[in-house]
Amino acid sequence: MAILTEGLQNDINLFRDRVLTDPTGVLDPEGVVHHEFVSGNHGRMLDFDKISTDSDFYIDWVAIYARTVLATYEDELPDALVGIANGANRLSKSVAGLLGEQVLGLTTVKIDAKSVQLDDEALAAIEKRGLKFVVTIEDVGTTGSTTSTAIEHLREVGVERVESMNGWQRNAALPRLDALDVPYHAVILEPLPMFTAADCLSDKDGYCRWGIPLVPHA
Repeated sequence: MAILTEGLQNDINLFRDRVLTDPTGVLDPEGVVHHEFVSGNHGRMLDFDKISTDSDFYIDWVAIYARTVLATYEDELPDALVGIANGANRLSKSVAGLLGEQVLGLTTVKIDAKSVQLDDEALAAIEKRGLKFVVTIEDVGTTGSTTSTAIEHLREVGVERVESMNGWQRNAALPRLDALDVPYHAVILEPLPMFTAADCLSDKDGYCRWGIPLVPHA
């Protein structure tokens, strides 16, 4: 686990608080709506796509993400960051741009609701540059299921070391990454409640039980 400076941790905390209160609704406003995730579970959604690329909010997000990568990998920066489509693709380019020319920002494409694969540009860069150490990056980590599909593809094409970082890790553990024996890190590690559909309706804290409208998975 990275040892963050007090200054960086304070900045991360301020950014977290901004996400929790921002009027653009990056996080579902408490008591207004909740979402059904691809897994079928219910919870408040974090949607970082709502942050405009040309906003100060986005600039702050990228800077904090880059500083956390630097703190985590101060002894050896990765050869590349690989964004997990769709939300983190722009993030991989932006964060890599702050880390220097030696770190590439690569991207993936969705092949179905739960899976991604490296795009042609990423595959060409891995082959041409012989990349050996890659960090996948996500905006939100829930179980690690989508990220795991990118990791499997990276291993298939010969990347020897793969780790993962999430902008906001909403569960204490990411079981799909644990199953692949992949180290993972988070800029913000702060659990957010999730319920199965049945529990959401029956649990005393369930969103459905409290009549909070559900937004079905797209």
